[in-house]
Amino acid sequence: LVTIDVARGEVVGRLKLSLWPRHLSLSPDGRTLWVGLGTASPRFAVVDVSQPEQPLLRGTIAPPFPMHDVVIAPGGRRAWVTSGTARTIAVYDVQSGRVLRELPSDEAPQHVTFLDGRAFVTSGGSGTLRVYDEPSATLLHRASIPVGSYNVQYADGVVLTPSLYAGTLCVVDANGRVRSKVRVASSSHDACLA
Repeated sequence: LVTIDVARGEVVGRLKLSLWPRHLSLSPDGRTLWVGLGTASPRFAVVDVSQPEQPLLRGTIAPPFPMHDVVIAPGGRRAWVTSGTARTIAVYDVQSGRVLRELPSDEAPQHVTFLDGRAFVTSGGSGTLRVYDEPSATLLHRASIPVGSYNVQYADGVVLTPSLYAGTLCVVDANGRVRSKVRVASSSHDACLA
């Protein structure tokens, strides 16, 4: 794990982790980083980054399945951890590091983003997008999206999910309805709103 001062363009800190860092999520207060360790990892790392020049490993947590993605919700109280091998998601209490709830999902791996108090979970293998009420983890909506739509981002009141296989970009509203689907290339891996 490397800390970079982006203004100066310099590496200012390093932390060796037991496995290779893959997905990561920073708490809203900027002090704690949860780091997935691979694509289907038996553990994820909890890192203190309150002093970015000296990232400190607080410990690791073993999820109930080999994990893939980890995203701390905007309120900072819960983290959503997805599976790299199973059709399930675990919702964690960030303070205690304990699983609050396990949810059924579609084919692994899944990815998560948040918008307007909702969690959006993609399954690129199944071609689905699930929308949950984030605080209660209640399923609100399920939509079909192109197979290969793994990554998911939010921006400016919409959710974006590109497809590796279809080369499309879907724009989804806060209710989980696909508002537009645009073919952008032969393959599309990630997206952001400029």
